[in-house]
Amino acid sequence: MHNFEEAKDYKQRNNWSIDRIKFEIEELDKIYPFLTEKYKELEAHRDWYYELRNEHKEHGNLHISDEFAIKAEKIQYEMDKCKNQIWQNWEKRKELVKILRSKLTP
Repeated sequence: MHNFEEAKDYKQRNNWSIDRIKFEIEELDKIYPFLTEKYKELEAHRDWYYELRNEHKEHGNLHISDEFAIKAEKIQYEMDKCKNQIWQNWEKRKELVKILRSKLTP
């Protein structure tokens, strides 16, 4: 898994050099495709479990149906975490771009 480790001095980002800000933006940009791919994979797995749940529910296998529903809900939780990480990284990127623009504008 490709995780973006927040810089230890992230709170002092206003004091970072232009090159440092560009580097951090590039790192966030590298992670985005991996997070979106992970989200899509999780979504496909969740949908598959829901399909299995519905099939078993139609045939009266409620116990098995419930198990698939629980698995789908766990995957939904992971999807929510992934979506939250995408959103947080996007917010960090927006903020860094704003700081970069302010440094580049006289």
